[in-house]
Amino acid sequence: MNKQLLAAYRTYFPDLIIALESGATQANQLSAPLLLHAFPDYAGASNKLFVVGQETNWWGEDDLGGKQLLGHSAETVELLMQCYERFALGRRYDSPLWRFTPSLYRALNPGNAGPTGFLWSNLYKTDQRGKRPNQAAQLALRTCQPTHILRQEIAITKPDTVVFVTGHGLDWEIRNVFPYAKSTALDGRFLARIEHPELPKNTFRTYHPSYLQRKSRLSSMVRQIAEASR
Repeated sequence: MNKQLLAAYRTYFPDLIIALESGATQANQLSAPLLLHAFPDYAGASNKLFVVGQETNWWGEDDLGGKQLLGHSAETVELLMQCYERFALGRRYDSPLWRFTPSLYRALNPGNAGPTGFLWSNLYKTDQRGKRPNQAAQLALRTCQPTHILRQEIAITKPDTVVFVTGHGLDWEIRNVFPYAKSTALDGRFLARIEHPELPKNTFRTYHPSYLQRKSRLSSMVRQIAEASR
């Protein structure tokens, strides 16, 4: 699986470099891209969970020492995948996202849940000074991805459950990645089922866990999604 991801990223990477270095993207303000590494626990999970967030927060600053891509070689792709591996799916972080996702993973895999058995990606593969890339950067990044890299990640890793924690305000971006995706409300704006031929049956969209926590819906949303996945 990681070999397939590596091959996909190596194909995607040269065009990404061009986009990152274009004047429109203000490359010096963009983070390194988020490139996945699948852990052995993921292959062994009975219900493979793939969570999709919005954008990272200064991704790669600690691992790359503030340098963005450290050259244009194929080894850079491996280095960026190692950043993801060292991050260990947020095990050192106590935040709503890294409480929600492991809790949902355990609810989907009772009695069979190693600590690194899920995957996390984002709609936007880079952040811009810790925030969502501006419109010019989004356009440049989208242009370099005729088939959005997120679609390839999901095709390669074959999850059983996909959860977009992006809020209803980014449904248009989900449709950019998965054209003509259909959204059906299950709980007002809090929870929807997303349907698309390239997504598993159990694909959902809810709010970011930070918002869910503010609304006292973090734990209940874990239960809702787990129940809707049965």
